[in-house]
Amino acid sequence: MVLKNVLKQGYPFVESIAASLPVCDELLILEGFSTDGTYEVVKKIVDLNKKVKVFRQEWPATKKYSVIITTIQIPNVYGLTLDY
Repeated sequence: MVLKNVLKQGYPFVESIAASLPVCDELLILEGFSTDGTYEVVKKIVDLNKKVKVFRQEWPATKKYSVIITTIQIPNVYGLTLDY
């Protein structure tokens, strides 16, 4: 799941995370250094559920969402525990 400043946009990301957990062994969240409190909410979820892992990565300076999605990644250096 890719998130940045979704709290101020009103996106139901907490509900999306909760709905995903029953069918996931591990849920990876890439957080783009939000400025609206999104990271703090995600961090609380991570503290409550070991299935959820959050990684932070600066997003490219562009407004095009397709460019952001194709250039960000979760490299192996994050210590992922499952095969993907």
